[in-house]
Amino acid sequence: GDVAARVLARWACPGAPATLQQRWKSSGKSRWNMQMRRATEQHVDYMRQLDPPKPYRRAVVDPKVMRAGLETKHVFGFPEITEQPFDDHRLRTDDIKLRVANAIKADSYRGCLGDQELEGFGSRILVVHGDIFAESEKPLADVVILPMPQNLMPYRGIGLEAFDRGGPDFVTETVRREREEFGKGELQPGDAFWVSGSSVVPGAEKIVFAVMPWVWQGSPMDASKRLRYCVKEALRKAWSLHPAPKSVALPNIACGIFGYEPHGSSRIILEEAFEALLQIEASEPQYSVERLTLIDSRLETAKGLQEAMHEVTHRWLPDYRMTTAAQYWGKETQRLMVLPSGSCSFNLKRHRVKFRQRHGVKRRAQAHYNGNIKPVLWRAAKVLQPPPMMVYRRSGEAVEKELQHKPRPYYFRGVSHWLFPSR
Repeated sequence: GDVAARVLARWACPGAPATLQQRWKSSGKSRWNMQMRRATEQHVDYMRQLDPPKPYRRAVVDPKVMRAGLETKHVFGFPEITEQPFDDHRLRTDDIKLRVANAIKADSYRGCLGDQELEGFGSRILVVHGDIFAESEKPLADVVILPMPQNLMPYRGIGLEAFDRGGPDFVTETVRREREEFGKGELQPGDAFWVSGSSVVPGAEKIVFAVMPWVWQGSPMDASKRLRYCVKEALRKAWSLHPAPKSVALPNIACGIFGYEPHGSSRIILEEAFEALLQIEASEPQYSVERLTLIDSRLETAKGLQEAMHEVTHRWLPDYRMTTAAQYWGKETQRLMVLPSGSCSFNLKRHRVKFRQRHGVKRRAQAHYNGNIKPVLWRAAKVLQPPPMMVYRRSGEAVEKELQHKPRPYYFRGVSHWLFPSR
């Protein structure tokens, strides 16, 4: 006891060394040090003793422009603004249209942006920038495909405009046709049914409503798969109508309220359109449709459809498939080489080693570098080589300038594209 008291007195005295004071101060098992250590280590007991977070105080922002007093004056001064109309007023045919007909002048549309003929199948695909509901001298198509949500109550978009142009009778006919074909069950993405559409789209005999999915349901891959399935079922429904239609038209049915971006959805729609026209998976192909028109009123979406049509054309049609010039000329200029009978040692090598390495010592350092190291070495001269020129696989002619790879900023030996293989 005396020894311990003397040691404690020595440590606690003002003249004690600083290391001993620091050690005493840091190694003391006080409650404060234990809490600090637990806080540093994020101990579970330290987290439990903390107070719960204070509730977040949200700022109430009035989205309305007018003040509350001015709004009250409007409500009591003009009661017809807020009161709900009666049934006889709601079903009037002279209601205010959601979009005035011919609000956009026809001169602002660019018309046909792309025309691709499928040789041997008697059909073609058109990409048009225009209004699908506009009147024209020549009918747009016999069958028109339009999108529709699952509850048949579009709050905006092309589906609501179709209901607005058709009127209450068209809405009633749409609900009746849906009940006849699917019963009272809930519609699912991919379901499609047709309605007589002469009163909505000028010249169209029937309108096929395709129930579309929402892009936020599931992952992006699931959204793409659902969209592909819905487009395929809508085209199959249009192809199976009686009498068989000669022409079919549809906009980019995935954009708008359904949330799909134009570029990816345009590519999916064009792939399914090519597959429907070519009848690849059909056991009994029907080539009755002669024209498939993709039309959209927004110029950006129409250009996206045009780019997707060019991309799918060069991937699907054999005459438009592309390859590099080096691969084409390497295949065209290949020759059969006849070797003499007997043992040929040069063609038995499996590796690119020029001599047998029986030990780790390189006898000829320069030859070893040129033969084994230099061909696989990263060099700026190889990285800055220009891209290969793209040609058509069948004819060998150079493709259009828009489809060529962009030249790199530093050309290799003053050229923009290389034509023949470098080695």
